[in-house]
Amino acid sequence: MTREESNKLIAEFETGMEYIDTNFAIVDPKGEDLRYHTSWDWLIPAWHKWITMCWDDGLFTSHPVQNIYEEFNTRVARNAPNEAMEFLVQGIKWHNQQEKS
Repeated sequence: MTREESNKLIAEFETGMEYIDTNFAIVDPKGEDLRYHTSWDWLIPAWHKWITMCWDDGLFTSHPVQNIYEEFNTRVARNAPNEAMEFLVQGIKWHNQQEKS
């Protein structure tokens, strides 16, 4: 998955809105480039939504969630938002699969 696709997946997960891929970049409704890969200010609210959903759905103690949780927090400690974003993407994909099951 490309960085742009990852940003789009997170944005759609966080806001419930569909994001449009311009020929140059995926932008938010204000026309700004999505920055989940570089900004903790963007990434942490989406992370909070995901971890809260897992908790509310009774999935927090499952091995996949615990693994993603630990890996994400390791990237926070290393100040690596681009790497942390990859684990949130994994988490969103995993959660979406659980909803389909």
